[in-house]
Amino acid sequence: MPDLDVSEICDDIDLGTTFTVVRRADAVSAVNGRSVLAEELFEDVAGIVVFKDPAENTRKDDSQMTSRAITITTMFRLRAAGSGIQPDLIRWQGSDFVITKLRSHVMFGEGVVRAEAESFSATDPVLV
Repeated sequence: MPDLDVSEICDDIDLGTTFTVVRRADAVSAVNGRSVLAEELFEDVAGIVVFKDPAENTRKDDSQMTSRAITITTMFRLRAAGSGIQPDLIRWQGSDFVITKLRSHVMFGEGVVRAEAESFSATDPVLV
């Protein structure tokens, strides 16, 4: 078991960043009985966010798209998909990323989680 504790680094503004977590849960409308998503925002969540490689450009005859994915390390308890809930969305640098993988990394400190997320949109803002 490693002795490295990254829990303090997650909150360090010199190494980390802040992002917004959009927590989504399925609810049933009382009016029409249809499923609707209820959202709860958690702003200024601290963590380390880095782009995941490769960011490959997929070209087709009528379009092209660059896949965008990020890796998040944080003390915030992120959620993946489950019964009655949708995976969390990470809102960072003008884009929404949906959690695709979630792992507990307690070997790096109590409560540390690591998540992978992919862009939720076909088009994202251009990074300069």
